[in-house]
Amino acid sequence: MAVLLRNNATSLLAADITAGATALTINADQAGLFPTPANGDWFPLTLLDAAGNMEIVRATARAGATITVVRAQEGTTAKSFGAGSRVDLRMTSAVFSAAVADAVTDAVASAVGSKAEVNLSNVSQADARTKVGSGTMAYRNVTISTSDPTAGANGDFWAKVI
Repeated sequence: MAVLLRNNATSLLAADITAGATALTINADQAGLFPTPANGDWFPLTLLDAAGNMEIVRATARAGATITVVRAQEGTTAKSFGAGSRVDLRMTSAVFSAAVADAVTDAVASAVGSKAEVNLSNVSQADARTKVGSGTMAYRNVTISTSDPTAGANGDFWAKVI
């Protein structure tokens, strides 16, 4: 599920939408500026009318000038918008959050491979070596006891990409 972005994707609503609408139609001559999501991909849209009413929606499909949306995203409320209201693909906090989450997931998967979800809680250092394996990972014993900070004691472990 990837976030799709395009530079300068902006249009106007070609027809009114109600607060319950799950599809909107933009001007046909600008439709190609917007991505065409597939397989769970999405892109953010901000709807804005002349009175300053604004709503963020998640676009999940586009067929020509018709865009399927999930309304009232990122703390906004679904509203009615008239024809001529702006429809902009803008960066939103959800886009940044998704990008950071994807980058972290990719980095861990690349560094750890199939062992990305190894649970190293309360195992010995020798067992941690076996579970983590060799390669691009380093491991270190970290005790969870405030009364036994001895290196090599049983406790929680963490992995660090090196």
